[in-house]
Amino acid sequence: MLLINYKYIFCATIDTARFNFEDGTLQGFYLDTINSAQGITLTVSEDFAIGSKSARVTVNFTGNGSIWNQAGIVVDNQIPSQNISAKVYLPAGAPSNILAKIFLQDTNWQLFESTPVFLAINSWTDLNWDISSTIFNNPVKRLGIIIGSISNYSGFIYVDSIDFITATFTATPTATPTRTATMTYTPALPSPTFTVAIGYGRIEGENPCYLDGFIENLNGGYEGTGYANPNNAVGTKIIYSLNAINSTTIDLLIRYANGSENNRNMELYINGQLAISNIDFPTTGNWNTWIIKSISINLNKGYNELEFNALSSEGGPNFDYIAWVSELVSNAGCVVPSATPTMTNTPTMTCTPINANLISVSNYDLMPASVSTEQKDVYAVMFKIKNPSSGIATIKGITLTVKDKNSNTITASAVITSVGIRDENTFYFNTSISTIDSFIWCPILLELNINQYSEKNIYIVLGITNKITDDIKDFKIEINSPSDIFAVDYFTGNSLTVVSSSGFSFPMGSSVTYIQNKATELRLNHLNTMPNYISTDQKNIKAMQLNFENTGNTMTASIKISRITFYIKDFFDNLIPASSVIKKIKITSIDESFIYGESEATTTSKVTILLTAPLIVPATQSVSCALLFDVATNYSSSSIKITLENTGDLYAVDTNSSVPVIISSLSNFPKQTTAAVIQEKLNSIIVDNFLPLLPLGVVKGQRYVSLFNFRVYNNSNPLSAKAEFNSITITVKNDSGLPLSANSALEKLYITDSLGNTLGSAIAGVGSEVYLKLITPYIFSYGQSQYFRLFADILSTAFAPNFKIALQDAGNISIVDANSKYEVIKSNSPDFPWETEATGIFMAPATDLYIWHNSNIAPTMVGIGQPNVKFMILYYFNPGTPGTSDVLINGITFTVKDLDSNIIDPSKIFKSIYITDLNENITYAYYTDFSNIGNNSFFINFERPFLSDVLNTKTAYVSGDISLYAKEGVYKLEINSQEYISRFALPYGYVTVTAVNADVFPFESNPVTITALAYNFKIGHKDLMPVSVAQGSSGVDALSLKFENYNAIPIAVTSIAIAVKECSGKNISANSVLKAIKLQDRENNLIITINPGSENKINITPINYIIPSGAEREIKVIVDIIEAAEEPFYLELETGEDVKTLPLASVNPAEGDYFGNMKSGCVSIQEKSLINSFHSFPNPFNPQKQNMKIEYYLEQDAEVTIKIWTINGNLVKTIIEKAVKKKGLHYEDVWDGKNQSGKDVISGVYLYSIEVKDKIDKKVVKLTKKVVVLK
Repeated sequence: MLLINYKYIFCATIDTARFNFEDGTLQGFYLDTINSAQGITLTVSEDFAIGSKSARVTVNFTGNGSIWNQAGIVVDNQIPSQNISAKVYLPAGAPSNILAKIFLQDTNWQLFESTPVFLAINSWTDLNWDISSTIFNNPVKRLGIIIGSISNYSGFIYVDSIDFITATFTATPTATPTRTATMTYTPALPSPTFTVAIGYGRIEGENPCYLDGFIENLNGGYEGTGYANPNNAVGTKIIYSLNAINSTTIDLLIRYANGSENNRNMELYINGQLAISNIDFPTTGNWNTWIIKSISINLNKGYNELEFNALSSEGGPNFDYIAWVSELVSNAGCVVPSATPTMTNTPTMTCTPINANLISVSNYDLMPASVSTEQKDVYAVMFKIKNPSSGIATIKGITLTVKDKNSNTITASAVITSVGIRDENTFYFNTSISTIDSFIWCPILLELNINQYSEKNIYIVLGITNKITDDIKDFKIEINSPSDIFAVDYFTGNSLTVVSSSGFSFPMGSSVTYIQNKATELRLNHLNTMPNYISTDQKNIKAMQLNFENTGNTMTASIKISRITFYIKDFFDNLIPASSVIKKIKITSIDESFIYGESEATTTSKVTILLTAPLIVPATQSVSCALLFDVATNYSSSSIKITLENTGDLYAVDTNSSVPVIISSLSNFPKQTTAAVIQEKLNSIIVDNFLPLLPLGVVKGQRYVSLFNFRVYNNSNPLSAKAEFNSITITVKNDSGLPLSANSALEKLYITDSLGNTLGSAIAGVGSEVYLKLITPYIFSYGQSQYFRLFADILSTAFAPNFKIALQDAGNISIVDANSKYEVIKSNSPDFPWETEATGIFMAPATDLYIWHNSNIAPTMVGIGQPNVKFMILYYFNPGTPGTSDVLINGITFTVKDLDSNIIDPSKIFKSIYITDLNENITYAYYTDFSNIGNNSFFINFERPFLSDVLNTKTAYVSGDISLYAKEGVYKLEINSQEYISRFALPYGYVTVTAVNADVFPFESNPVTITALAYNFKIGHKDLMPVSVAQGSSGVDALSLKFENYNAIPIAVTSIAIAVKECSGKNISANSVLKAIKLQDRENNLIITINPGSENKINITPINYIIPSGAEREIKVIVDIIEAAEEPFYLELETGEDVKTLPLASVNPAEGDYFGNMKSGCVSIQEKSLINSFHSFPNPFNPQKQNMKIEYYLEQDAEVTIKIWTINGNLVKTIIEKAVKKKGLHYEDVWDGKNQSGKDVISGVYLYSIEVKDKIDKKVVKLTKKVVVLK
């Protein structure tokens, strides 16, 4: 069976039996829409027809490959028999998997369907359904054609030529060849009896005899009008009833949905007896998915009550229907028959249907706050009508009352022109209004039924008057009382009681709405605000301002603007792709704080902005908005302009009715901006050449004190935007680097360009930061640079003792892209922060400096290359009064002389001269460039200021390093006169220097004798060389050299010469055995690698391995063996002359060591072959003195067994057995001269054997050799 989810919606009536639509009407047919088929319409068409006209169904199927969408047409009160036929046309271009079928529905909503047929494309498809053998339980009432699809399709489908023979149902049974069993059914209602055939049947889930739960239609996918939803509790019941002509067994089909995560279980009682103890209803995944559960049940003859009870706390599933296929079973209608039917030629039974007796009504206001004249389809109010009874309620008419805001009745035609009553799909009443009465009687001509235990939403839809009267400008719609709703029972026609639902009361209806004149015209003007230049990635550029005016009067509705379309052009008015120049465009309020709508740019030149927050223009008022856009990162056009071409590019409607209004303007279209030139955004700019200029001392009240210089350089590219320098923020600190109140030291700051033009100034405040804004931003084009200088006026009442100026980081310099005003990256050098030295603030400049010296610290003798020789101490004293400035000493002129007072070239004596404090923590000057002085005096500039503050004695060492190439002799260092001391008062002024404390110029050091002093430097060794190595071995530790330096200065080892010898002591060529020789320190850091040649002594240089004073250091000698090496060899450090040092030192053996002994062991070279390398040593050997070592080379990883035998082949001892060994040379296996029992063997000849099993190819090699034990 093909099961497709169809759902039916019914509307109009007709009294014709054949439908061809030739009269130009739909002949009673109306739409049926199901699932997600939206936007469906039904019209008469002449596009394709069997005659001249057909019914055209517009569909919009959205398929996902599994969910069916359906749409169709249906007609009521048709009773066909024998055969039904129809024709369906599917136009070209439609998908090939669209189906159609015919359906019938009886008065009990039972559904019958033909087999679906795939529709041919571009031709008519015949639908034929022979129903002569179909058995109906109730009279057929509805006929329809349904089209279904699982594919996307938006288009038309045509239906025509629906034909059949009309059937008549009477109380007298009729025998036909195709209907075998019949029975007479006499309902208790005033209508004729009719004959019903017994066959296939079902009961809709929403029609139970009893339900602990609710009748719902919330979830999709159900058939009929709804489904039963039992409560979530154990013991929840749902009861249906069946009649059986005889006792029988049937398969009961239950269509259900279980959207919970767990299976739900129920038990079934039939006529009070447990029939099935556990019916499992597996989950269907969601509540919109329905499946069929089949169970086999036994029915008694006559009435059978089926009671389903929930076994779990979640209750049972939702029931869509129960169905069966049996000519012996029918729906019992929940009524126990007065007599059990018996089989005759015309079996009959009588039952009484259940009737409706009550409906309840509630209202939900839909009325808008205002409406416009001539507005159509105004939804005023929704009435929810509930039927709580088991019968069907029919609404026959509703009386509506029109009132003003004060609830006074008013003439209906004064405010509305039409009224309609409808549900979600069908108009049941729709007419124009001309009455002068305030009451509107709305007769319901079509069937408006509310099924048992269900509800229906009824909407009141209005058309608004075309003019406003002076006295009536507002209204509301109400139902005054329950009597204004005329409702009857569907079967009996008896009137029903109407009550208000809980929480509601009569009168009930809409809220008040105010009538406004419809808006007709929107006037548009614009103002160009496009800048001349813009940058890539620039955001929120205001291109134009749009001004809108609603031309109506004070009673006119507002106008809503919901869409505006713009076009993107270049300078020459050529349309260009929007995305080639912009990213996004938006409409905002004038202050840009609110966005009405925005749109991303695409590859078309057209950009349409949907105003998600519509722009509302009240009557007689003007509203303005701004057009903003973001520039693209990459652009293909160098210019942009934006246009609003014509009135069609703006969509505006009456706010109430949504009817479009006319767009006008006082100036011609297009409305456009000027063209803006697009430049690349400025990413970075160079800020460098910081030069601190703040002197080390200033005087209170001093003006224009230079603080620092810096440069700004635009190094972008010619297509980039210009740079704009706007401001700089400096921070005032004390000499400890802590923030300082700026006005504790400064009065005012200035910034100037390189020509001295003042660009901006600022008064110092209580904060530590001072913000200097340039009066006019300084613009930098590509390649342009400019130097700037900051000045300050010192406060005449300054109370801070000192200060310095800092530029903390790049954020304190504001340089922006001149177009976008975005800050650019500053590529600064040096790194921030930039800081000046601290300066002292003084009352007055100093005038005098007292000075004396101590020359006795100079040693009488020093060695060539001796460092840190102290020549004299200088003492400085500033004798000023408190508040006097410091004296700055910025250099001293020295002269080197011999004992005869001849001036000596300092380069012949000194490596360097330096001036430090007494703790040698601060170096004021360090001088090394003696190359061009000759026999002259020389000036040493103080790199670090030496300040002599008032009433304080300052001291400094004058020291030097003696050159390694110094000329031996006696020398002294001299300061000839007071003028040789460069000094001045801070911030300015001459200072008189006077020698005091019985000292006089020239200041001289004691004579110092320079001699070639021999440093004692010791060396020892340790042998690291293994007994054997394989040819080509690398990283072989050979020798360790230990250096001891107990001199007062560090000694650097600059070279080491290592001899290579054979075991006899004869020198051999280094490259005959060595590929490389390396030196490593104790931490295995590589010092140097040498690839030797044919020399027999390898000179390893250059080395600069420093042994600090009083320290020991170790150097390890490592060698790489060449592949062709054969002869054993060793390495030797032959003499102290083979070790070179700086300064020159006497290299002597360490205690316990001596030259001639500083050598490695002699290493044996083994071939990379098991056969050639297998041997033992020593041989002969004395076990009482040493063990015998067994040496061999493995060419692969292998299992190794070594054993000792007598000469007769008897096993003496197993050394190792099947030991896994790695590839390479091995000599770790030894024999101690004992047998397996641990006893010493006697002297004699023995055999030792090796068995090697390769781990890869499993090859086995066995070798045996002799050894002599000699005690």
